[in-house]
Amino acid sequence: MHTKQTIALIGAAGNRGAALARNLARGNYRILLFAHGCDNLDELVQDIRTQVATADVEPITCSTDACWEADIIILSIAADGYAEVAETIRPVANQKVVVTMADAGAQGADPVALLQNLLPHAKVVAAFTVVSAAQLQAAFAGGPKPEVQVTGTDTDALQTAAELVQVAGCIPVGMGMQAIATN
Repeated sequence: MHTKQTIALIGAAGNRGAALARNLARGNYRILLFAHGCDNLDELVQDIRTQVATADVEPITCSTDACWEADIIILSIAADGYAEVAETIRPVANQKVVVTMADAGAQGADPVALLQNLLPHAKVVAAFTVVSAAQLQAAFAGGPKPEVQVTGTDTDALQTAAELVQVAGCIPVGMGMQAIATN
């Protein structure tokens, strides 16, 4: 059995973030939920605890505190919010696995490269980028397991992300190492 790790999930009030929190609550994790501008995640926490009796989940009102306590940081926010979040968590994200759920978006920007430039001492990977809240909910209920592309530049971080994908009821694919353009 692995030592229980702590996950800070930033953007937990969104549909995908909430669905992922429910799925990960089945694993051996302590989950800290944060959503910018949302001081009350108690309803989500209660819902998760009702669905998963063994869930170790709690709301937290400060992203920096959540990330400081975390071993793994998951960002369920749009890439255009990275700069603001990175500014607040940069001092506490050193050497931590940071998982982005954002896809390339309309501009085609690589979210891993963007986030890696903002958090240069973190181990950034992408996962859950094109998986919908409905797919995560179906996987939670025992339905189809969606395939989830996992990419990044750190082998250990890729393995951590693949484990998260599996616990979330999905199938990790790709496991691709990619080059990161630096500015």
